[in-house]
Amino acid sequence: MGKNYLIDLINRMADVTHSQSSYQSISWYAHREAEEIDDVSVLPLLQEFIMTRNSKEETRLRDSAYFILGKVLRNIMVDEYCNYFIRRLTDEEDKYLLMNMLDRIADLNISEDADISPIIMCSKNDKWQIRHSGIRALQASSTKKSRNALLFWVNQDDEKKFQYEITYANSALNRIGMIEDIPFIEKHAYSKKRDVRESAILAIESIKSRKP
Repeated sequence: MGKNYLIDLINRMADVTHSQSSYQSISWYAHREAEEIDDVSVLPLLQEFIMTRNSKEETRLRDSAYFILGKVLRNIMVDEYCNYFIRRLTDEEDKYLLMNMLDRIADLNISEDADISPIIMCSKNDKWQIRHSGIRALQASSTKKSRNALLFWVNQDDEKKFQYEITYANSALNRIGMIEDIPFIEKHAYSKKRDVRESAILAIESIKSRKP
């Protein structure tokens, strides 16, 4: 895939031209095009693009580049660039950009030796947009460190205050939880809050179904 094509695609993804329907917009079609990319040769080009478009005014362009990066890594995992993607969480500041990056990371299968500390930091961020997406992104790493970060929220007693955090943590453990996590999740299976209760029940059922 050529550099010129990539830049054109990113510009189309970042296009803000209005149309009668979002499903007819230039940006919508460009995003669907980006989802199909499975050419790893685009990865160094994306890295170069991101590194040279680092101003606040170019946030939308970087957002589009991160979208492609996440989709390519979902289609073909390359650990070097997955690690780069995770590290970039510490370089960005825009909450909506970080939220989108974390949502892309949530779809990946991160290697066990990857440093996920930037994701964990996001899962405890003061801004709820970043925090919620950070919690969901932890499901991409099937490690003890990731599960412990999720259990931090599962172990919160104030369901009213942390309803969404507990629900998202339960949902992430649905994917990566282990049998030893069930005792921590079980208390939420009796919650009066439906989302908390149902996410806990589903997580327990999913974990038990994976038991050797």
